Amino acid sequence: HYPLRRQRQMCIRDSHDAAHLLLKMERRSPRFPELESLRPLLLTLAGQQALNQGEPSCAELFWQPLLTEQPFNPQLAINLLEVLDANNHDQERSRLLTRFLKWLEQEAKRNPQEWPAQRLKLTQAHLHCWMADAYIAIDRDRAALGSVQQAERICPTSPEVLGRKGLIEAVDENYDEAIALLTQALENGCRYREVYTCLLYTSPSPRDRQK
Repeated sequence: HYPLRRQRQMCIRDSHDAAHLLLKMERRSPRFPELESLRPLLLTLAGQQALNQGEPSCAELFWQPLLTEQPFNPQLAINLLEVLDANNHDQERSRLLTRFLKWLEQEAKRNPQEWPAQRLKLTQAHLHCWMADAYIAIDRDRAALGSVQQAERICPTSPEVLGRKGLIEAVDENYDEAIALLTQALENGCRYREVYTCLLYTSPSPRDRQK
């Protein structure tokens, strides 16, 4: 086994390779007690390093166990959602979002002072919009529409909700309504790439405006 000091150095210098080694060792035999305290930090750092190196599949490999084995970590969940999106693992993304929504509901009950009504509604609506995106990616259009409608019931003024509603109007070729909603969404802080792209392609050109 590596001396503990050597293991700590590996965590800092090359956590990516060290994490692969750790997981390989665990497959061969039970976990090593001396590595237990380092394991969460190592896998967290390794996932970030893998993501920075353009290897989201490795980041998913490192981060998935942490969300299963430890108390739910919302920031880690957000990072993993990004990775699952990059890896086109949209079914896993929808499952993780379901967990996220359940955690949020429980957390708001445990710590209501941390989750005033407006913050809670905006966050819930945002997560439901992400759920809609995941459903669209796996061709579950009806479920996606249901998620957007759920988000709208929770917080109709959410920029994320306005953006998804704009996308729906664009699909239905209601371009005036789509442009208004997409523009409002972006002006109020929506950063979803599809909203910007859709507005770019549905907005009339200067020549069209002159007609």
